[in-house]
Amino acid sequence: GEGEGGGGGGGNQGEDKGRRDGGDGTDNGRHPASSVPSSLPLPTAYSNFCRLLQSLCPFWDVLDSLDTDAWILEPALPARRSCAERRIALRSGLSAVVIL
Repeated sequence: GEGEGGGGGGGNQGEDKGRRDGGDGTDNGRHPASSVPSSLPLPTAYSNFCRLLQSLCPFWDVLDSLDTDAWILEPALPARRSCAERRIALRSGLSAVVIL
């Protein structure tokens, strides 16, 4: 039927309270992989994956800038690209941990 609590067809049944994207890969406050339906054809899934990677470029650019302009204590190179956490020296004997 057309009632709100009806079975079968779409609606909100079974959805959690979080916002969902419209399948277009936009940010919905969840881990990016959870926004990609598992029933997509391979070319569409690949295209969505490439679009997601492209959307992360500004994040990696900021980390690259931080790595260039700050005294990074941890992680050591070359592991920096695989980690979004940095321990930064503020002065001798004082550091801060930044988790992005």
